[in-house]
Amino acid sequence: MDEIITSTPTPKTAAEYMAAIDALLAEMARMDERSKQTWAEIEQLKAETEFIKERTNVLKADAQARLGELLARFR
Repeated sequence: MDEIITSTPTPKTAAEYMAAIDALLAEMARMDERSKQTWAEIEQLKAETEFIKERTNVLKADAQARLGELLARFR
């Protein structure tokens, strides 16, 4: 986590408390949005990884089949 937490003066009036609450809610909304973006990126990376694994398995099977054909020619 690269968020920096800073201390702010303790609110003394109702207006200061409301401003502090509003600031906290705004920061929570920003953090929630970043969290959603992070999870979306994670899901995208998972999908890409699965695609790469499937493609790798296809290429591996093709290479094995070709190797089998070549070995059969020389037996």
